[in-house]
Amino acid sequence: MIIGERVILRALERKDLPKMCQWRNDPEGRRFVFSYLPISQAEEEIWFEDYLKQGKSKVFIIELKEKGVPIGYLLISNIDHKNQNAEVGIHLDEKEYQGQGLGTDAMRTLLRFLFGEMNLERVYLYVHDYNERATNFYKKMGFTQEGTLRKATFTEGRFYDIFLMSILKEEFKD
Repeated sequence: MIIGERVILRALERKDLPKMCQWRNDPEGRRFVFSYLPISQAEEEIWFEDYLKQGKSKVFIIELKEKGVPIGYLLISNIDHKNQNAEVGIHLDEKEYQGQGLGTDAMRTLLRFLFGEMNLERVYLYVHDYNERATNFYKKMGFTQEGTLRKATFTEGRFYDIFLMSILKEEFKD
């Protein structure tokens, strides 16, 4: 486990799959991720088995420290040890816990781990241009917009841009 001020980041377990399936099927939440199709419990279980075998990414459940309640998840993928960088994503899916600084605590805790324990130099992510809340959150965390993938995603009947954002170890303010 990786312990933050108010959250704990723990490894994804099989017992979390029903909750993950629920989160991934939420139409409002799905609008902000890069998966547009609903997913069945069986598909989630197949994904989990592949996830365990490949070992190319890591999913952490974000859990409230005081209650042990799962409220979302963090993803680390495309881990490149040679070039010391990785891609991240955060999903704070339990709506009643949004806007309380828990996502900030979770991301800060993850970045502390990535820059400290994993000795990464750069962490990056992709975000839809229409997701202003997330874009502002990442800027607040110290991420910088590096580029724009123009008309890279199609949703709700039109194309949207995707922003590439990153933060360097020296830019991270713990």
